[in-house]
Amino acid sequence: MFPIVPLARALLGVGHDVMWVGHEPACAHIAAAGVQSRVAGLNSAGVRAVLDRNRSETAAMPSEAHAAYTFPRMFGLAATPAMLEDLLPMARMWKPDLMIHE
Repeated sequence: MFPIVPLARALLGVGHDVMWVGHEPACAHIAAAGVQSRVAGLNSAGVRAVLDRNRSETAAMPSEAHAAYTFPRMFGLAATPAMLEDLLPMARMWKPDLMIHE
């Protein structure tokens, strides 16, 4: 999320409406950065559960294999379905001209 904060601030700086939609743990950081945010997808407990599961599943793996195993499971299998369920109604209501995802 942090690499996109400067882009969000730049868009706000030239007068665009910006709404950041993200998982509950991220929204506090985004709000602190001065960007309007809405919670969607996994809550803090859900993120923690996925992280804990990934840690236990990768414990015996070499550290260089962790990212290749963890990222698809976190962002593909766990986060995406939950995010999509919440994001689509928000997008239909707000009707953004552009959506950006890192």
